[in-house]
Amino acid sequence: ERLNPALFERYRKQGGTVVIFSNAEEMIRAIVGHPLVMIASDGILERGIGHPRAAGAYARLLGKYVREDKALTLMDAIRKSSLMPAQRLEAMSPPMRQKGRIKTGADADLSIFDPNTIIDKATFEKPAQYSEGFRYVLVGGTFVVRDGKLQHDVHPGQGIHARWRSLGSLCESPCANHRVYFIHLGDRKLLESDNALTRLCPKPRPSSTLVAVG
Repeated sequence: ERLNPALFERYRKQGGTVVIFSNAEEMIRAIVGHPLVMIASDGILERGIGHPRAAGAYARLLGKYVREDKALTLMDAIRKSSLMPAQRLEAMSPPMRQKGRIKTGADADLSIFDPNTIIDKATFEKPAQYSEGFRYVLVGGTFVVRDGKLQHDVHPGQGIHARWRSLGSLCESPCANHRVYFIHLGDRKLLESDNALTRLCPKPRPSSTLVAVG
């Protein structure tokens, strides 16, 4: 249902989450095709309730925006979903150097899919529906999807953590023309300083950001 003033007042008292439709399809096609854009999803899915992108983001990219809309090539879509995110994070998290690549010694995280049939099936009414077209998915060399079927009671995934630099709890995130500096909220003396970034990095890049994390 679409939100209106009466529903707003009702759900404001009830609480919960809402889905906001703010991006036009033309905008999405332009964004996914941009050479600097990486693909990821922050969709939330709890007990089958949430946003359909939580279950269908990558299948939608490959099925709709690659095959149907031709907004980008298949190889670019794969690179944006694997190698680019791994390279973006590997400086702060060395284990990411073994992700997003198919080579000897790399982590065996693989998705085998049919580019002619892959498509997302999750909807706003039923956001937990599985995508179609993924034949096999391996995490760390262990099948989590085999012959198109989810393998239950198999949980090979492991968490990947950032490596904080020796300068307190500062972590530097590199990029070609921009750097983001993360500092833990416990370092209040630095955060309360007007020149916190200068103190952390005497020669920051022209475009730099200081982000506080809890």
